[in-house]
Amino acid sequence: MIEIIDDTLEHHNAELIDVTIRNLSWKYDYSSTDKGLNKHWHIFCGHNPEECAENGYEPLLMIWEAIQRKSKVKFQMERMYLNAHTH
Repeated sequence: MIEIIDDTLEHHNAELIDVTIRNLSWKYDYSSTDKGLNKHWHIFCGHNPEECAENGYEPLLMIWEAIQRKSKVKFQMERMYLNAHTH
C-alpha cells in the first residue's frame, strides 16, 4: 500500500528544516553497496526519536511527527538518516 500525504509540513517548518540540513556536518564516502560503488554523503541521526533529539537532530523530527499525525498507518522508527548526492 502506498499512501500519499500532501502538504506534510507548514511552509515555515519546511524552511527551518532546509536551513538545518544545509548547516549540518555531512560525511562523504558512505557506500550503500558491499562493493563500495556510488559513494554519497550521509548523516546518521538515530534509531528512535529520543536518540535523534539527543544527537541534535530535533528539528528534523518535525517530519516524523507530521507523518505520524497525518498517516492512516502508525509506524515505528527503525532509524533516521539523511543521504545526499553530488551532481
